[in-house]
Amino acid sequence: MPDIHVSDAKQFLRCRLLWDFTSPLRQNLEPNWPPHQLFIGSAIHYALDARYRYGPAAVIPAFADWVTKGVAALAPETQTGPRWEKMLQQVDTADKVLRHYNLWAPAADQDWTWLAGEYTHQCDFPLPEPIRMLAPSEIPTLCEMPRVRYVMRADGLVEKDGEAWVVEWKTCTTFPDTDELWRDIQNAMYVMALQYNPPPILHGLPVVGTVYTFLRKKAPAEPKTLKDGTLSKAAIDTSAEAYRAYLSYQQISPLWYGDILSALAQGEHNFFRRVWVRRPQASLTYALENLLAVARDMIDPNVVIYPAPDWFRCRFCSFSIPCILLHNRQDITPNLRADYKEGTKRPHFAYHVPEEDET
Repeated sequence: MPDIHVSDAKQFLRCRLLWDFTSPLRQNLEPNWPPHQLFIGSAIHYALDARYRYGPAAVIPAFADWVTKGVAALAPETQTGPRWEKMLQQVDTADKVLRHYNLWAPAADQDWTWLAGEYTHQCDFPLPEPIRMLAPSEIPTLCEMPRVRYVMRADGLVEKDGEAWVVEWKTCTTFPDTDELWRDIQNAMYVMALQYNPPPILHGLPVVGTVYTFLRKKAPAEPKTLKDGTLSKAAIDTSAEAYRAYLSYQQISPLWYGDILSALAQGEHNFFRRVWVRRPQASLTYALENLLAVARDMIDPNVVIYPAPDWFRCRFCSFSIPCILLHNRQDITPNLRADYKEGTKRPHFAYHVPEEDET
């Protein structure tokens, strides 16, 4: 029974050629040098998972732990040059983002109760022909139909007002249009799978939607110190929490800065944003129907493979060179052997809180 991941299905829809290179159902390749976004994003997810398992004090040690272990897993020849320097800069920025998140989260987290950290779940779905949802009278025929196993890994589960929600961490350069979240098939399927096969950890709570937390990939700016020793109140890209923390670090009373702290506290936050998206049952059914339709094409041994050129996405594609070679009818085998390797799942490093005698 083939395993289907929504991320793999989304790749199939975006570009079948890239999917053919990377999917575990096909060539299962990945570049020798991991994309910066994947490396940093995985480290941030790991750190946030540790934060909610062990407390706010764990977030920075966990982030450093993942980076140390992640770098150790890289080939030595990749740890040099411009790409390496760029990744080190991004590691530094991510560290500051997480420290900033620790200042923002206590107030934002007051309306939820944490149920579980990163959570893996799976369930088997039939592939009816033609693709459609079955009527109750057709349920007995499920065992006779081909099936796929849907595998998911949610960032966490929380409870709010007697309902369960799937947690999704998202790093971003700019905040997305929240209306687009309604079309997020990945999280719709997380909710659907948890409803279809509820795990014991939910304790009977209904799973109703996704809570997205967006973390902007930018460190807050620090105010300049003026000649008279006070801090500038000029507009900068920061937050009330970060400004107040800087005052505390400099041992400066916040009483003289109430006006700028008040201004920064108004309106939406510039660095973090939390959005709750309740998913109607009809939208979940539609997401499942679409995923099953895509899955049938994905597991078809005769599926047609072709590229989907896009001027924006192709600039950042890790397989752009073999793609260009194919466009010119050239042999890609030497390039694949030299620059790519068998794909591996995202590493799962085990983090533990150090005992007092370890620190």
